[in-house]
Amino acid sequence: MVLFCVLQLSCLMVVAGSVNAQTSLDGKVVDLTNMEARQRIQLNAHLAYFEDTDDLGIDDLLAEPYEWSINQSGLRNFGQSSNPYWFKVTLDNLDQAGAPLYVRFAYPHVDLLDVFWVHDNAVIKRYRLGDSVAFNERPVDNRVYLLPLEGLAAPRVTLYLKVVSQGPMEVPLDVLTYSKFYELDKAELIWYGAYFGVMLVMFFYNFFIFVLVRDITYFYYLFYVASTVVLQFTLTGASFQLLWPLSPALNNTMVLTFTSMMPLAAIFFVRSFLQLETTAKPLVRWLARVLVTAFFLQLLLSFVLPYALVLKIAHALSFTAVSFGLYLGVTYWFRGVRAARTFALAWLVYLIFILIYLLQITSTTQPNIVSIHALEIGSMLELVLLSLSFGHRINEEKEMRIRAQDQALKAQSALNRNLDQLVRRRTDELEQANARLKELSIKDGLTGIFNRRHFEELAQTEYQRSFRDKNWLSIAMLDVDHFKGLNDRYGHPFGDLCLKKIATVIMGQVRRPPDMVARYGGEEFIVLLPGTSVEGGNVVAENMRRAVEDICLQHEGAEVRLSISIGVASTLPSQRDDLESLIKAADDNLYKAKKSGRNCVVCSSAGGA
Repeated sequence: MVLFCVLQLSCLMVVAGSVNAQTSLDGKVVDLTNMEARQRIQLNAHLAYFEDTDDLGIDDLLAEPYEWSINQSGLRNFGQSSNPYWFKVTLDNLDQAGAPLYVRFAYPHVDLLDVFWVHDNAVIKRYRLGDSVAFNERPVDNRVYLLPLEGLAAPRVTLYLKVVSQGPMEVPLDVLTYSKFYELDKAELIWYGAYFGVMLVMFFYNFFIFVLVRDITYFYYLFYVASTVVLQFTLTGASFQLLWPLSPALNNTMVLTFTSMMPLAAIFFVRSFLQLETTAKPLVRWLARVLVTAFFLQLLLSFVLPYALVLKIAHALSFTAVSFGLYLGVTYWFRGVRAARTFALAWLVYLIFILIYLLQITSTTQPNIVSIHALEIGSMLELVLLSLSFGHRINEEKEMRIRAQDQALKAQSALNRNLDQLVRRRTDELEQANARLKELSIKDGLTGIFNRRHFEELAQTEYQRSFRDKNWLSIAMLDVDHFKGLNDRYGHPFGDLCLKKIATVIMGQVRRPPDMVARYGGEEFIVLLPGTSVEGGNVVAENMRRAVEDICLQHEGAEVRLSISIGVASTLPSQRDDLESLIKAADDNLYKAKKSGRNCVVCSSAGGA
């Protein structure tokens, strides 16, 4: 009977394979009609794919037919492979979508992602992306890969992807409208904000306790929290986007480094928390030392061994270390240590989520909302429970001191009072830090003046006030003349110096409280002048132009002169919400200034130039 079932299953697999091979020749076509209503389509079930053992190029694929497999089960994880994978999907009726669209590749940690848009067997657009390529090569500034469909100029295209990954071959692919993407991205950012918020609260809470009690166990815990935060921040792709966008090699280095540092800190914490050197059996102490040595070696080998191999070693060692922590928690629980209850629960929870994560990356299970965020959920719950274990341990020590002498009780009471004060002080400091962070979010990081987002918020308010008060409003758009040539000749650091100098000079010419200067993008600046007519705007613009013209910078013994072109637009608003027209008018005048030979001002009112 068993043999019959096996033969029957084998026949079904053969049939399934033959059907798959037959359908793989053409692949599936995704109709994008009326995407404004549909919002989003998952593409994985529509993908055709094959493992590339010959390192083929796009020209090879277009020159002759290859046997593709159809991803009928909608796989998102194809395991681990040293070979590239090719994927393709055909998108039809782009011109009937009804809304601008992205194709989203939602896994940030692929080494190389070659993208080819093909129409009529010819490549019409291509990108080379991945975390081994500088971040600014991406068509859209985001931690995942977004491929806009605008500008393809064809109603039917085929998307080819060549994916190279030393880690898991995860390919979560969908097509969605801009609005749907920003809705999903907002929800994900809320989750990440909550996760990192909890982690930072845990860090600072225990940091203040560490400052107070000077217990080395708290230091190891803080080291563990910090390593976890850095690793998770890197795994989300945010560190590449925000911290080192021009250093792709740093991504894998940081992942491997903190994949070693995090469990290493955890082992030191466990040894100190449970006082293994004085309370554990010799075998347990020996195992703890072996794990410490193993993770030190892993850290060193991460700089010489291949990424994929080190990652496999790290996963095996990390699973062993978490299992060891669970074993110790249960052992000390049965020995009557009350703090070990939450300690054991912490490692059990983390072990469960690590198993979920390992099953996903080995393609044993397919990614889902839990497995995608398994490390984040597990680490957050574990660290919260470990912090609670600290509380249990403090209570135990408190009771021991109470039984020992009355003075210990007084000391503990004083400690608790000081702790309450520290917590309140920490809350105040966190509020002050949030206020500082809010200020940083509205300032341009290079020049120190306001950024574009903050300008648009204030400009809308001022426009509505001018409409209500029937008052003039002027906007000046400024662009640095020949800035690209300056960058190419003297280098980007000197270009940055020029932008900072120009920002300082412009700020010196805008003195009224309601006036505002902001960096609008690249070498462009924008100035908001409430209560200023076209004549006043022209005066302010000329003052700014002359002030910049007087700048003289030195570079390797040579003098460098700067100039700007300015477009000014002024209006008495007749509509409540027509700020964009005023900005466009100023931009058009800037264009005229450029066309007129640069280093000049072109002004106009709502009625014309």
